[in-house]
Amino acid sequence: GCAYTPDDGRSTWCPLHAPPKAITPLPVRVSRSVAVNRSLRLHRADEGEAQQAAAAESVLLQVGQLKVLRLGRPQPARPQFHERHQIFPLGYTARRRFHDLARLPPATCEYSCKVGEHAGLPSFVIAHPTEPGLCFKSSTATGAWHALVNRRARVHGVRPLNLTPAQMQLEGALFFGLAVPAVAQLIEQLPGAKSCEGFHPRYSRPEAMQKVPPLPKSTNGCARADPYVKRSSQYKAAHSVYHRPFLNRGAIQSHKEKEEPAEGEEREGLLLRRREGESRSVGQLAALQSFSALQKLHYNVRVGRSPIHNWGLFTTCGIPKDAMVVEYKGEAMRNVLADLKEKKYGEGALRGQGGDCYMFRIDPETVLDATVKGNVARFMNHCCHPNCYSKVIEVDDDRGAVTVRRKHIVIFAQRDLEAGEEIMYDYKFGVEKEKIICHCGHPKCLGVMN
Repeated sequence: GCAYTPDDGRSTWCPLHAPPKAITPLPVRVSRSVAVNRSLRLHRADEGEAQQAAAAESVLLQVGQLKVLRLGRPQPARPQFHERHQIFPLGYTARRRFHDLARLPPATCEYSCKVGEHAGLPSFVIAHPTEPGLCFKSSTATGAWHALVNRRARVHGVRPLNLTPAQMQLEGALFFGLAVPAVAQLIEQLPGAKSCEGFHPRYSRPEAMQKVPPLPKSTNGCARADPYVKRSSQYKAAHSVYHRPFLNRGAIQSHKEKEEPAEGEEREGLLLRRREGESRSVGQLAALQSFSALQKLHYNVRVGRSPIHNWGLFTTCGIPKDAMVVEYKGEAMRNVLADLKEKKYGEGALRGQGGDCYMFRIDPETVLDATVKGNVARFMNHCCHPNCYSKVIEVDDDRGAVTVRRKHIVIFAQRDLEAGEEIMYDYKFGVEKEKIICHCGHPKCLGVMN
């Protein structure tokens, strides 16, 4: 019942719609073929491309060469699936681009990183996308990553990495993505993450502190047109969405590996170190009879990135309990002048100060200002449960014609300090209405410094 017309479009008309009268239909007996002038080519993706397309569609977050596919589920009732500052969600899946062990360098491929369960313990798996034999499993992320880099050293003939245990632990967590701040913040916000026993979040805060701060005002109406302005630490803290500690591999302690002593030897060594620290402290105080002797003391400290606030002070070797750590040096001044300088520092009057103020009170009438004329001791951060304490000692100043008895502030170790440990003490700020947030991260943290 269809009609065909000899027009240029080769139209086909159904019985319900008759062709126009100007067009004469062809006889029904005429066979009509539908031909396509151009050829159609359909591209069929192979299995590898199909897997990549499926993986690309389900990527939740991508940070560099890391693609997070699933965040998994935290296990609050199972302490083996979380640590003090890290959670290992069951079912966590990610892809990390790394050197391809099945091909010659510089070929790379995306390895599958998963967190599963085996015999009640977390199982970390790094699998090659095409070679089933290249699968590395361990109960820790460090173990799986270490097996992968060791295999690469044998296959590609490269030098094996010489890292400390702390560096290996960080590299393994970074390979899986669990130590990446952006991923760790999402994991800490999963249901049940805050209920993990002994876990303390580092990249997320309560909802009251998660509000987006107001944007800084621009004088030109466009931030790109404004000149460069050096912002103070107080300004950055006020305009930050959440506290994000520095993740600097250079700040990892660089002490050499030592063999673990037996329990009896460790106890005897601990008592020996404490006696050594006490004798060292008493001996140093007895020897400090002049200012020249105090200046000749050598302190085993260094400045480095701190997870508490910007820069911090770290030890370069083990320090026994009650031993001297460092002297706090600065310019001595009266209270009235100290208040005026503190106000100027807060307003950014001095170039390069950035609003930071480093002052230490010696007595009710004298304050040490280390903002301009100070030493590395000013980089010590506050902690609600510190590992050091301060003490004021009196030393004879023999630099002039007349010897004068002057006070000095010395920091002592409150307990045995390991090499690479950050030096912290209690600022002992007075109680004020405007609170200063504390970022020490200690379990007994009060939340504020004043």
